Amino acid sequence: VAAGDSGRLYVGTEAGLAIFEHGRFAAVPLGEGAKPVGCECLFPDGEASLWVGTREATFRIEAAGVVEVFRADGLRLPAVCFVRDSGGRLVVVDRAGTLYEHLDGAFEELIVEAPEPFPGGRVLAADQAGGLWIGSYGSGLARLADGRLRRWSQQANGLPSSHVVALVASAGVVWAGSENGVFGCPVEAFARSTDGERPAVWRVTQADGLPEKVCTARRQPAACITPDGMIWMPNGPAVAGFRPADAMTPLVSQTSDDWLT
Repeated sequence: VAAGDSGRLYVGTEAGLAIFEHGRFAAVPLGEGAKPVGCECLFPDGEASLWVGTREATFRIEAAGVVEVFRADGLRLPAVCFVRDSGGRLVVVDRAGTLYEHLDGAFEELIVEAPEPFPGGRVLAADQAGGLWIGSYGSGLARLADGRLRRWSQQANGLPSSHVVALVASAGVVWAGSENGVFGCPVEAFARSTDGERPAVWRVTQADGLPEKVCTARRQPAACITPDGMIWMPNGPAVAGFRPADAMTPLVSQTSDDWLT
């Protein structure tokens, strides 16, 4: 779901894109003669437009109509998540986990300095320190800053899970919805941690009221912060909300693998 201009509400579904306006829903055709395709992501841009990623293509909805993004525009595969970083740069990740930035009307692949590949990136969030967070299904978390990529996982750093399906960065903390509940950690604590070190995290689990252990999301954005400060994430068949302050018990580094089961 994404809010557009003048009270419009866009809804992405398995059958395609719909708009709710003047008290009724109407389908939004994506491309001439295009068959209905499931929406994978929606991103309302600050430039009075809406980006839409489907299973087969990427589109930009503007006042003048629907514009399809082609390979010639630099995006090799359909987009699965968009975000604007703290500097206003539009960043997108495609189905293969490749990162791009949008410059002068075209997409250019981001040059990333990393000791090893970071496969499976599908979720993006931006922190106020200029970092771009990438969540993956199987490889954990990564942060891109100044062209350098650092990564943390369950296997290497003892995170609660390497399967991240939702991300929110707020007030200097990054929160991740995963297959083992929700966990959060200050951006600075992640940055200070050395390779192989276990960063201390806050957790939200079934003991705190989550309906299920596994956070679930196939499409983005899957998490949000409401004006009252609540963070909402999909969890099993429900949507779970929590106040970050309630989850921020004193940080204690983990010393056993008990929480990994």
